Amino acid sequence: MSTVSRDELHELLERVRPEELDKAAQALAPLAEEPPPRRRMPKSLGMRRGRPDASSRVDEILRENGFGQ
Repeated sequence: MSTVSRDELHELLERVRPEELDKAAQALAPLAEEPPPRRRMPKSLGMRRGRPDASSRVDEILRENGFGQ
């Protein structure tokens, strides 16, 4: 179990001189865990395409594309 809390470590980091930040980061980097990979939505879902108000215009959009005819 650790004897240093994250808050204490943050306080210590706040006292590091700006010109020493690179050195501090290099010392801590090997101890840090890799961040979990970001899950991406499948492109087939059509995310991030079209206008942002598309859901409020769903009936209009379907009529324009001939859906149901």
